[in-house]
Amino acid sequence: MSGKPQSHPGYISPKTTPVDDHFLNRIDHQDKAYVLGMICSDGYLTSRDGGGIGIDLKPGDATHLVKIAEIIGYEGEVKTYRLSRLKFTSWPMREALRGYGLTTRKSHDLPGMEGVVPPSLAHHFVRGLFDGDGSWSYSYEGSKGLESYRRKLTWHLRSTPAMCHYVMSVLPVPASYRFSKTGIVRVKRQADVERVGEWMYQDANLSLERKHRRWIELCPALGNEC
Repeated sequence: MSGKPQSHPGYISPKTTPVDDHFLNRIDHQDKAYVLGMICSDGYLTSRDGGGIGIDLKPGDATHLVKIAEIIGYEGEVKTYRLSRLKFTSWPMREALRGYGLTTRKSHDLPGMEGVVPPSLAHHFVRGLFDGDGSWSYSYEGSKGLESYRRKLTWHLRSTPAMCHYVMSVLPVPASYRFSKTGIVRVKRQADVERVGEWMYQDANLSLERKHRRWIELCPALGNEC
């Protein structure tokens, strides 16, 4: 068998375990849009395991990968060592992803998803991206010690320039962009941050619990309950 040896920490044999090979053939449901977003952020196509596809998250996120495994019909295990890993083999799904522009070098050449993700499902796709490569954080405005000094909640997402520009085209609010080793999209205006959060989690079947919880904890800073 090709690929990493079975002694590799967190290894899951990708062979002979059923999976819905055609799950990503057409992005016509929010779960498909979300999973595609997760693969575009914290997922990868392996170069040595044939049709290998994987998603790696933090050790505490194993239950989230179990949910994704159930959605795609994968009956294998999710293993946790220094990270939580879902890994499986599906040539048809890999070919679908390649058709969307994903390669084994996706961190360098990942394209946007124009024409792939319907506008009505864009927020689910962006939520998948955000759960992999996004964050909520605080920034500060004004001079410390002055009445004008205040803390602001910020929405961040990192990806390739092409993907960042796609995200900016589907967000419901204006966003800023800069490049620093990778593309970075930011939303800072407080009313816009609130709107992005509401848009991203609207009718969500699936989201990374720790990031959703972070949004709920930080949202009162905007003067609202979320």
